[in-house]
Amino acid sequence: MSTHGPIESLKIVGSIAGAIAAIAGLIFLFFPQFQPAIVTSKAVQISDVKVENPVSASSGDCNYLATVNLKVRVEGYQDKPVSLYARLDQSATANANRSLCATPIGRWDDWQRAEPTFTLTATAPSQQFPVRVQVRVPWIADNWKIQLRVTDSNGAVLETAETALFNIR
Repeated sequence: MSTHGPIESLKIVGSIAGAIAAIAGLIFLFFPQFQPAIVTSKAVQISDVKVENPVSASSGDCNYLATVNLKVRVEGYQDKPVSLYARLDQSATANANRSLCATPIGRWDDWQRAEPTFTLTATAPSQQFPVRVQVRVPWIADNWKIQLRVTDSNGAVLETAETALFNIR
């Protein structure tokens, strides 16, 4: 039979809770990697966008592959997929040596028909993904660029970027 009244019991419970909080604080102080990350906002950032020298897809073929290396930082979307889209932009191209291939380029102005190039799912509150994208370039020309877009699962645009202009020769 306990001889403690309600006030004494409350003091004991408070002391135990305080001791647990103090121990947790010391653990987080000496081992910060165990601290829970608190992400209060959602953000996606595309950075370090670089195009490698485009190469021919096959010998004697008019199809080229442009490889884009980039980084995508995802914050606040833990366990929620975001989609990365890449499309070729021909708006500034000029024919080089009047060498055209007959391959149709399609409707590049229509993002809605595009399938995601990558789906990225962060397993932590904040995560950075190195990404390598290959985009087919159908003919020899100057001033190509590749546009990039990241959307959430509802299709809302979270971030856009584009490469510097590059040439296919």
